Amino acid sequence: MTSRFDRIVQRKIVLASQWKDQPGILDFCWQVESQVNSADTVAMKDDAAAKVVAVPFKTSRLVIKQYNPKSWQKAISRSVRKSKAKKSWDNAHYLSLVGCKTVNPVALIQDRIGFFVVRSFFVCEYIPGLEADKYFNAPDKKADELYATAKKVVESLLAFHLCGISIRDTRDTNFLITSQNVYWVDLDAVQVPKLQIIAKRQRIKDWQIFFYSWRHNERVLRIFWDLVHRRLGDQFCHKLRRAVATYYGKKFSLSSCSGNPDKGFPYAQEIVKEVEAIVNSGMLPPGWKKVQSARTAVVARRQTPEGGVYCKVFLPRDRREGLKRLVRLGRGARAVKNEKMLYGAGFRVQEHLFWGRQGSRDYIVSREIKGVKMVSWLEGKGGAPKRRREILKHLGEEVGKLHRTGFVHGDLRLSNILIREDAEKPVFYFLDNERTHLHRRRIPRREIVKNLRQINTDAVSRLSRTDRLRIFQAYHAACGTRYTNTQIRRLLAEVEKRTAQRLAAD
Repeated sequence: MTSRFDRIVQRKIVLASQWKDQPGILDFCWQVESQVNSADTVAMKDDAAAKVVAVPFKTSRLVIKQYNPKSWQKAISRSVRKSKAKKSWDNAHYLSLVGCKTVNPVALIQDRIGFFVVRSFFVCEYIPGLEADKYFNAPDKKADELYATAKKVVESLLAFHLCGISIRDTRDTNFLITSQNVYWVDLDAVQVPKLQIIAKRQRIKDWQIFFYSWRHNERVLRIFWDLVHRRLGDQFCHKLRRAVATYYGKKFSLSSCSGNPDKGFPYAQEIVKEVEAIVNSGMLPPGWKKVQSARTAVVARRQTPEGGVYCKVFLPRDRREGLKRLVRLGRGARAVKNEKMLYGAGFRVQEHLFWGRQGSRDYIVSREIKGVKMVSWLEGKGGAPKRRREILKHLGEEVGKLHRTGFVHGDLRLSNILIREDAEKPVFYFLDNERTHLHRRRIPRREIVKNLRQINTDAVSRLSRTDRLRIFQAYHAACGTRYTNTQIRRLLAEVEKRTAQRLAAD
């Protein structure tokens, strides 16, 4: 028995040319609701926006995507515009014409009441592949296999951009990995902008969403950054790093990880209680040891079977701290936000387990990094001179890349740079990022001088002038700013002058 609503709704079905003569396909489309809700379906997605299921059809399978309005306001707005199913239908045909890998459309189904669209379905052929998030997050995948597949993903996205097409939803759940190709399957947001300035912005947005999808998998994130750098060059890559870092900053929220420990850490709940005791009373529970730090923070360390854990409690600097919170984030929240932005741009920072705030105190709990601070490394007498010079060169390059991306570290002392020596290339971590800032345009000269002076303050008593010049030369080559010889001499003279003033003040 049909309802009154079904009697006033008119269903329109459009079949793809290669499916028009297929027996049974028309009956399949007329009964699409029962197909979606049948016991033989395999649910692929089911949320407020859409329900996607794979259903059997004769000897093969078809995919049905049922679009749902998120609210009654959205339902009214969408009823007078082109439906998402119609957009997917049009985009699938267009992409197949230009040679981009995507799904093969089967049918477009729209339910109308007069001019208004009240419900829509998009039917396409099933692709026997694996969603990208499941593929790249699989623990059994080897690095070479991931790199080869990631290269196909980057090339497929570049193929879209080369045709002037913006996907506009490049999340890791919206493309499939098969043994041969990469298929983009969520097509309702795809656009072909006519204005060049809009096309450029949408291409950048594609990359921003794409890199944000891999925020929970550092290994895959670095593989994609390496491929983009190799494919698109140094200049574009650094501009993209800045754009991705900005996107990470916009996505940051106070509730993003506050009070939610990493579920992969077995001792998280136990540590939460101990950290709360440290924040409230200032006393260290058994097993925690105090670590030397500035007067405005309390840092403690605890060893667990899963590795070392650090807790940093930010103490109020003065009475104005509470007033500052009214117009900006607290010190702990700023540190977490800045480190997420650095991480998104491809730099290494500490891994947070959780963070939060109690009263006027922010706190951060993070995993221990297996490495040594650059100050301790410089004071060590071990290591061959050649290896020492190579590491100093890499340090200068890393700081140069930091500035070229647009970041200025709040306190770039060598005690806030940690080094982990790998077999081929050393890895540097930037610590204490509560005052780190991302400049969207050119970094002011005074900020550059400040960071170089901070490095020089720790290095002047531990390195020869030749080694310090070696760091600066690598920095100058990597930061992208081409100073003349006169400008270089003036910059170095100013850094030396600021360093002498700082040492005299201390």
